[in-house]
Amino acid sequence: MRLLVILFLLLPFTVNPQVDKVQRMAQEAIKTKKMVQKERESWDVERKRLIEEYKALCQEEAFLKDRLFTLGKALGEEKKRISSIERSVKDAEKVRKYLEEYLAKILFHLKSFVEEDLPFYREDRLDEIQRASISLEDPSFSLSKKFRMVSGIVGKELGYGYSVETYRDSIELGGERIYGEILKVGRVVMYFRTPNGERVGWYVPGKGWEELFGFYKRSINAAFEIAEKRRAAELLRLPLGRLRR
Repeated sequence: MRLLVILFLLLPFTVNPQVDKVQRMAQEAIKTKKMVQKERESWDVERKRLIEEYKALCQEEAFLKDRLFTLGKALGEEKKRISSIERSVKDAEKVRKYLEEYLAKILFHLKSFVEEDLPFYREDRLDEIQRASISLEDPSFSLSKKFRMVSGIVGKELGYGYSVETYRDSIELGGERIYGEILKVGRVVMYFRTPNGERVGWYVPGKGWEELFGFYKRSINAAFEIAEKRRAAELLRLPLGRLRR
């Protein structure tokens, strides 16, 4: 009996190394299982995240495809609009060039007309036409400004045909340069007198200024006074040039 008890007491010490190995293996197994479980749980979380991210990317891809399609259509329409604008610009450039050439022709013919017209304000009128011709070549001037400029000159020239006015200037009369007053009656005739009214004359197209005498002196002086509203209107006997077309 004592021997059995002694063997029983000694038995744990003889089997302890094996038990420790089993325990360690069990602990490793448990540890490994926990790690696997933790990794599995972590992977489940990651898998769910990746799935959600994939779904989001799919949605974004669908949105981008739709957006790309819409932008493609818009781009196509924009290209058409740009092409239309480019055609319009080219057409506008053609119109601009045509109108500038037309305005230049108007000024050319107007210059010739002024040179052959009665010589009232001749230098000023030719200078204005010259400045306008130079401006037509200036790209900084808009077409509308060029058109208004030429229209203004044409309108002024038309107005000269209906105006009766007096102004001071010098003329060539009888081989000498004299200063006095000029009376312009539309584009029909021009008269001249010296400041004291002692010498008078009229402009003969193709010949120049000619001096007048006798009763014409009184009539021309009276015509100046009527034009300047210093005398009541009355019928006067005056030399008259031919009507110009």
